Amino acid sequence: MTQTAEFTQTNISFVDNGYVVLEKYIGQKTRKDIFDLLCIAKPPEEFNYEADIKYLYYKQDNLVGIIAYDLSESDGNKVPLFIHVIGHPDFTHTRQGYNFLFDTFRDLKRNYNIIVAHTPNDRVGIIRLMLKVGFVMYSEAKDSKYYYLDLGKIK
Repeated sequence: MTQTAEFTQTNISFVDNGYVVLEKYIGQKTRKDIFDLLCIAKPPEEFNYEADIKYLYYKQDNLVGIIAYDLSESDGNKVPLFIHVIGHPDFTHTRQGYNFLFDTFRDLKRNYNIIVAHTPNDRVGIIRLMLKVGFVMYSEAKDSKYYYLDLGKIK
């Protein structure tokens, strides 16, 4: 991956694989990059710009992938809540796209044991993706299901 985007914020870290990790605050350029990707990808939900952790994947100065998590309480512990996986159509179902997703899992594994997700039943595509990468359903509500991913199983 080529990481050439310019960042002037102080809350950014570059992970070994070159993608960008942002916490709560994001600047105007990053906000515009996200907006531009959302216009192309057209996700079914509104993007949470205030997500606690945002992973951004750039190729030649173009944002092609976003994976975002909020931090939630579970049994008195903070756990990442999987809220967005958004990709450019040319990136989404590629080896790089899946590697990016698993890289976020490995990064979160440094501080957390599990990731949780709450997904409406009509989001069949994201449910398939979550099951494919190892999420397990642990509870059901009327129109949604709850899943978790054991980060200890991620290599």
